[in-house]
Amino acid sequence: MTDGIAPGLDPDPFAALTNDERAAAAATPSGSGDDAHTLDIQTCPEREPPPHRFHHWVHGEPSGAWLYRDAHAALLCAMARYNLFNEDGSPKLKENGKQAKQFSPWCYGRRQWTDRDGKARDRTGWHAKAPPTPRPLYGLDRLAARPAAPVIITEGEKAADRAEVRFPDHVAISSMNGANAPGKSDWSPLQGRTATIWPDNDASGANFAAAVANLANEAGAEMVRSVETPPDWPEGWDLADDPPDGVTPDQLRMLLDDAPDGAAASFPPEYRMTPKGLFFYPEPTDRNLTPVPVFVSAPFCIVGETRSVTGEAWGLLLRWRDRDGRLHQWAIPRRLIHRPGNEIAEELEHAGLSCGSNGAAHDKLKRFIGAVEVARRLRCVNRTGWHQGEFAPVFVLHGGDAFWLTTCRVAQTGRCETLRAGLR
Repeated sequence: MTDGIAPGLDPDPFAALTNDERAAAAATPSGSGDDAHTLDIQTCPEREPPPHRFHHWVHGEPSGAWLYRDAHAALLCAMARYNLFNEDGSPKLKENGKQAKQFSPWCYGRRQWTDRDGKARDRTGWHAKAPPTPRPLYGLDRLAARPAAPVIITEGEKAADRAEVRFPDHVAISSMNGANAPGKSDWSPLQGRTATIWPDNDASGANFAAAVANLANEAGAEMVRSVETPPDWPEGWDLADDPPDGVTPDQLRMLLDDAPDGAAASFPPEYRMTPKGLFFYPEPTDRNLTPVPVFVSAPFCIVGETRSVTGEAWGLLLRWRDRDGRLHQWAIPRRLIHRPGNEIAEELEHAGLSCGSNGAAHDKLKRFIGAVEVARRLRCVNRTGWHQGEFAPVFVLHGGDAFWLTTCRVAQTGRCETLRAGLR
């Protein structure tokens, strides 16, 4: 005991709460918990609510607020951003040097709840609550206003606004909570649209791109591509940031124009691609009503089905980034699914794609490769030089770089170690 205080207790129990303690308190449900409230979503009478409407009792005034509107520009909900600070008032920084931020969704409506003092509350206005799922996309009014424009999908609202300025011939959108919850948004407005995903330059960005590509394809998008940001660009870079030193607007445009597209794939019914990877979801049984999903692999993109010039050596071309951000791809020979063991998983792990480590996961991986259906066909070649593609001749260089002639310049398909060139 010291000064009458038990060991382990704060020597000043009446000291002011720290910022971390305030944030933890803000996450504590009111009354008997979040289930003890009802929120009736209503139309906000203000078309342009001022920022102070989104004042947070812990984080204060927002440093930015983005309004979500429907196709007719009616206000649906909002996302507010709050800059975080240390105890001394200095900005709280993340590992990449950027200021730490907290995001909070807001909905307008009548909320009835019980506060922490047990008092019944009833208030109509803005509430720091997420809208019900499926949540709207940010930029639905833009999509509706320009139905023929190609679409850019970013991880955040700020990046989407900046993308509209940088690429005025595109319409830019994002999903609520970025890389954390793309599956909770309604992607059906992308039906029939051509979309390009521009993720943040980090591991969560790669997961976001893989998940959104599948969601957009499932929603009926005509084509879905994903920008491959050079791995030597700053960690976490996105379209809201200034270009890295020496990078010009024309180079950004080339990254957008040359973004490879992942093929629309039909997954076997038990498989699902999530931001954390490919999982197998067993069917519930009488003995096990809530079976645990099986981790199969980290996220990847399916480029297409491959075969040789003579129609043999069929395979499945996958593309992914390793944990350092380097791009890999492999045309997996489908004949390997009939071999015992874990040869496919071994090769993927060797190239930086994490896979489930037990026999069940290996079997699920081989089953997926054998059962997934994809419409795009790619031709593998075993020599350099000119090859006849479906639409134009393609020249393949040693090492796998391939070029085809367009009306304005030579376009590059990209490097492929196993697949020498992608020819329809």
